[in-house]
Amino acid sequence: MHLFASLDAQGISVREEVRDEPAISQRRQVRGLYLLLVLATVWLLSALYVGDILTRGIAPGDEGLLAQSAERVLLGELPHRDFDELYTGGLSLLNAQAFRMFGVNLASMRYMLYLFFLPWVPCLFFIASRFGPPWMAAAFTALAVAWSVPNYSTGLPSWYNLFFATFGVAALFRYIERRQSAWLFVAGICGGISFLFKLSGLYYVAGAVLFLLTTKGKSNPIERRPDSWSRLALTAFCVLAYEASVFSLLRKAFYPGSFLYFFLPVLAVGVAVVWQQRPARSEDFGLTGELLKTLALFGAGVAIPVCLFLIPYLRTGAVGDFVRGVFVLPGKRLHYTILTESLPRFLLGTAADMAALIAIFASTKTIRKVSSSLFLALAAVVIVVATTNAWLYDAAWVAVWNSLPALVLLGVALLLAKADTVPSEQRQKIFLLLAVTAACNVIQFPYSAPIYFCYVAPLLILCFLGALTLLQKTSKTFVAGLFCASLLFAFFDMTPRFLTYHREPHFAPRAKADFVLPRAGGLRLYGPQAKLRSEMVKAVVQHARGTYIYATPDCPEVYFLSGFRNPTRTLVDFLDEQVGRTQRILADIHAHNVNLVVINHAPIFSGPPPQDLIEALDREFPEQELVDQYEVRWRPTQ
Repeated sequence: MHLFASLDAQGISVREEVRDEPAISQRRQVRGLYLLLVLATVWLLSALYVGDILTRGIAPGDEGLLAQSAERVLLGELPHRDFDELYTGGLSLLNAQAFRMFGVNLASMRYMLYLFFLPWVPCLFFIASRFGPPWMAAAFTALAVAWSVPNYSTGLPSWYNLFFATFGVAALFRYIERRQSAWLFVAGICGGISFLFKLSGLYYVAGAVLFLLTTKGKSNPIERRPDSWSRLALTAFCVLAYEASVFSLLRKAFYPGSFLYFFLPVLAVGVAVVWQQRPARSEDFGLTGELLKTLALFGAGVAIPVCLFLIPYLRTGAVGDFVRGVFVLPGKRLHYTILTESLPRFLLGTAADMAALIAIFASTKTIRKVSSSLFLALAAVVIVVATTNAWLYDAAWVAVWNSLPALVLLGVALLLAKADTVPSEQRQKIFLLLAVTAACNVIQFPYSAPIYFCYVAPLLILCFLGALTLLQKTSKTFVAGLFCASLLFAFFDMTPRFLTYHREPHFAPRAKADFVLPRAGGLRLYGPQAKLRSEMVKAVVQHARGTYIYATPDCPEVYFLSGFRNPTRTLVDFLDEQVGRTQRILADIHAHNVNLVVINHAPIFSGPPPQDLIEALDREFPEQELVDQYEVRWRPTQ
C-alpha cells in the first residue's frame, strides 16, 4: 500500500509538472528579461562613465613609449628584432592597428582600450551573477569598474592582462558548469593572448593551472585505479615549481613587507591545492592521466596564439631576439623600477583588514552590530577628509592595498574549513578566483604604485563577493557599508586623481587644457606640465631638420609628439647595453644625419647619460635652448 501510494504521489507530481510547464517557461523568460535589463543598464552606465573620462590626463612617458612602439610597427619594424620593445609586442601591433583605424595620435590607443573594456563589463557581470541575484551582480560589477580604467585610462598592457584574465576566468566558470573541453581551450587562449600583451599574462596562466590541479575527473570513482599518490606527487611538483618561481622572483628585489605581501597569498593557495588532494580525499579527483589531458588542452590553448605571433620571427630568424627581449631584458627593471611598501605599513594594514574581515565573517551578532556602526562612521570621515588631506588618504590607501592578502588568506581558510558543506561547483569557482587573484597580484611587483593595485582590484572584488556566499550569517549593514565606502572612495578620492607614478598623486584640475598638440589627439593635460611639453615640442620642431632626432634618457614622448623618428633601437635607456653605448649612439646619429638632440635632466627611471656622451653631444650640437628639464641642442644651419 505504501509503495503504490508513493508511486501514485510521484505520478501526481509528474502530472503537475507537465501541467505547469508553460508557467515555468514563462517565469524563466521573465527572469531572463530581468537579467538582460540589469546587465544592459550596468553596461550602459559603465560605458558612459568610462567614455566620459577617457581623454582625461596624459602620462607622457607611458603614452609616448606605447605610441613610439606602435608607430615603429606601423613603419614596418618588428618588436625586439628592430627595437627594444618594453613588453611582449602584441600591444604594439594592436596600437598600430588603432593608428590605422583612428589616426596617429595618443587618443587612438585609448579608443582601442575602450573597445576591449566594453565586453569586459558583461564578463564581470557574468562571473558576479554566479554568486548572487542580478541586482547584487550589477552592484559589484559597478564597483569593479570604478576601481579599474577610470583611474588611469592610458592603454597600458596591464589593463589587457586584467581583461583577458577575467575572460579566462569566465571561460573556466563555464567549464566548471558544463565540463565541455572547448571552454578549457578558450581559457587557455585567453592566457596566451594575455602573455602577448605582457609577460605578466603568465600569472593568470599559473593561477588557472593551480585551479586545474584540483578539478574532478569525468570517470566514475568506482571504476578508477588507485593512483591517488601519483596524482598527489604530480600536484606537489607543480605547486613547488610555482612557489619556487615566485620566491625566486621576489628574492631579486627583497623587501620584507613586499615579500610577505606577495608570497603569503601564493603560499596559501599552494597549500590549499595540495591539502585538497591528500589521499583521504582521493575519491574526489580524477586519474593522473585525466589531469594531464586537462593541462595539455589548456596548454594547447595558451600555445596557439603565441606560436602564431612568432611566425614573422621564425621567418626572419629573430626568435632569439624575441626570447631575449621578453625573458632577459625585463630583469633589468628590478634594478631601476622599484617602489615597495615597508614592513610596518604591511603589518598595520593587514592587521586592520583582518580585523574588519573577521568582524564580517566570524563574529557574534553583537560584535557585528557595534563594528558596523564604528566602521560606517570612520568610513564617512575618511572619504570626506581624504579628498584634501594627504596623510589620511595615504592611511586609507594602506588599508586598501593590504586588503588583498588579508582577503585571500581568509578566503582560503574559510574554503578549507567549509570544504564538506559547500557544494563542489561553488567551491571550485571560489577557489579559481582566489588562485587567479593571488597569482595576478604579483603584477604589482616590483613597482607597487597605486595604479598597479587597480590592475588586480576587480578580481579581488569578485573574490569578496564569492567569499560572502560561504557565510551563513553576516552583518548586512557592514557589507553594505564596506561596499559604499569602497565605491565612494574610488569615485571621490581616486578617480579625480590621475594615478601615475606617485604614491600620493595630486588632483587633476578641471580647468581648460592648454596642451593642444595635434598628436595628442585631444587628450587633456593641465597646468605647468602642459606648458612645458608644448614649449619643448615647439623648440624641437623649430630647429630640427630631416626625419630623425635623438632624445635621452627616458623621453620617448619627444619623438612621437614632435613627429620625428628615433635613430636607435632604444626606447627606455636602462634597457640599453652599456658596453660601447656611446660609440653606438654616435654612429646612429651620424648614419641618420641627426641635427638635433634633446637631453632630459629629470628621467624617471634611468640614470643620467654617460659623461663621454654628454661631452660628445656638446661638441657636435653647440646651439642650445633650455626648456625646464629638457635641454634642446642642435647644429647651426650651414
